[in-house]
Amino acid sequence: MSFHRSIIVGAAAFAASCLLAVPSHLQASPRLLVDAATGEVLFAEDAGKSWHPASLTKLMTASLAFKAMREGRTSPADPVIMTASAAALPPSKLGLPAGSGLRLYDALAIMLTRSMNDVAAAIGEHVGGSEKLFIDEMNREASRLGMRGTRFGNPTGLPDEHQVTTAEDLAILARHIILNYPEHLRLFGIPELDVAGRKLRNTNGLVGHFEGSDGMKTGYICSSGFNVVSTATRNGRRLIAVVLGAPDSRTREKAASKLLQAGFASAQPGKPLSSSATAPSMATNMKKWKCGKTFPGFRTDVPSLTASIAPASEEPQHAASRVRRF
Repeated sequence: MSFHRSIIVGAAAFAASCLLAVPSHLQASPRLLVDAATGEVLFAEDAGKSWHPASLTKLMTASLAFKAMREGRTSPADPVIMTASAAALPPSKLGLPAGSGLRLYDALAIMLTRSMNDVAAAIGEHVGGSEKLFIDEMNREASRLGMRGTRFGNPTGLPDEHQVTTAEDLAILARHIILNYPEHLRLFGIPELDVAGRKLRNTNGLVGHFEGSDGMKTGYICSSGFNVVSTATRNGRRLIAVVLGAPDSRTREKAASKLLQAGFASAQPGKPLSSSATAPSMATNMKKWKCGKTFPGFRTDVPSLTASIAPASEEPQHAASRVRRF
């Protein structure tokens, strides 16, 4: 099934912040690098800190849709109907009117490529029977996977002070998808979709530009800053990079690419991935730092791997000419 084609749309109480007066050295944004096959943590910085996931939430929405398809509760060709509540959600959105719909697999491709909130909500209602029931399923699945610092409040990632996660938990979820639903991984790395004549480019700038990039998902709301879970594969080795709280999309991409590049250049072992949180907790709120733009703790360097990687000025010998340099 190719996604480089036209998709025909058919009818059918947390505190505001937990960092009010902490020392600056504690104000780092979370970053994490994990080997997808072994689960080894290759780099971690504040990876257990509570954070708002924004549209990284849609990773769980997709995972539960994959699970429902495997269990026979739905199928890729089943129609996902846009309800009035889903159609009323704010952008980013596809903008279908209530009562119209599209195939589930097309809906997943659109949601994961361009992060459409109305489509995500419609998928959740389709899979769960209602938004509330789907949110309950999201939280049960998070608990089952050991995502101890995560609580979901909607299937979209739109602002909700109670919706929190950690970089560790997001890596656990990403790894679960990679290991358990390999037949659907192509959905996460689609460079561009043409939906009824409307071109939708992937919000993940590494897709199509960073060598080996194959997904997964970006996210942004003011309270989270710019987030990404990014995967890449080289020589049969897949890595998962999680970057939370970047000041803009370009810096988010640079941070993720540096993590991935360092990981591919290093063979050092790491500790097993797990959730260090004991329960969901208050999340950092980036609003006070102008949605992350003035946050003092965001970094792009990878200090613990610098001894085993090439200098930043050196390019890997096998890099393709089409790869964008970060």
